[in-house]
Amino acid sequence: MRQASLWRRRPRSEVNTRLAELDINARIDHRTLEAQGIDLEPQHKIGPAGARRLDRGEDVERAVDHRDIARRNGEKIIAEPNVALDAITRQQSTSTDHDLARFVHRHTDDADQFVQALSAVKTSPQLVALGKDGAGRERFTTREILGVEQRLER
Repeated sequence: MRQASLWRRRPRSEVNTRLAELDINARIDHRTLEAQGIDLEPQHKIGPAGARRLDRGEDVERAVDHRDIARRNGEKIIAEPNVALDAITRQQSTSTDHDLARFVHRHTDDADQFVQALSAVKTSPQLVALGKDGAGRERFTTREILGVEQRLER
């Protein structure tokens, strides 16, 4: 096993244990997107400084690659919004508007693409509105997750 995988595994376990103790419906996964079955390209981590250099027009290859990958991922989400919904429900069984927007933002290139991708996700026939949670936020899940829960209940 690669050392990086070992380093990520322990914190993941501790964080997931704490999330469960706090009754927070989210989990983290140290595996690659491919290993998780998520059909999106991994993006480079460029951070705020790298993004500013790109905005200033400086030659930053990693930031350019990041934006190119984000553009391709955004196009995929627009064409197949279930890619995003599947990825989100691998981490949590229900989500809020904020969760959906945060995921789409992370995997799109610009404001126009973000709006298109978020619209595609929110109008997907696979998305199911569950009603408001205790904090007054609208919660969503997918038809697939509902089916799993129904089978578990039986």
